Amino acid sequence: MKERWQLELDRAAARDAWEPRLHARHGEPFVDWALWLLEQGVTDESVQILAVLRGPLSRWEVESSLRRVLFALGLEAPNPERFPYEQTCDLARRTIAGELSPQAGLAAIYREWKRLDYDPALKICYVMEEKLEPTDSLEAILPELQVLLATLSEPSRGER
Repeated sequence: MKERWQLELDRAAARDAWEPRLHARHGEPFVDWALWLLEQGVTDESVQILAVLRGPLSRWEVESSLRRVLFALGLEAPNPERFPYEQTCDLARRTIAGELSPQAGLAAIYREWKRLDYDPALKICYVMEEKLEPTDSLEAILPELQVLLATLSEPSRGER
């Protein structure tokens, strides 16, 4: 569960980093994340405080509440650069588990790889995309998915 919270926090950080030029919603992705936590059954008071912040916000206005939530839940500081890697890893796990069809999982993984500017460390995404036929089962790409997970799990990836 904690991994999912961290993934969603990194997604909020990515939205906060990517969207500010579009509109003045700075900080709101973190409030939305806190609301999502409440929907997941988290009852911590710091989460409740962050979730009720409204109005035009900046990230700095929510930072104090966000730090309290991170401490209470034992999470790391948000990292927008880590999100695409974590998302790719999550998609690979869900595809292996059968939650996503091989075609849907691979399409989503490929989109994340493009977002990462075709990181050479994840070239396996291209191999899988070229190899998979519409009628193939998971076994056709299972070895490559496992290599992808191993690549993303390497300690040398550092800032993921």
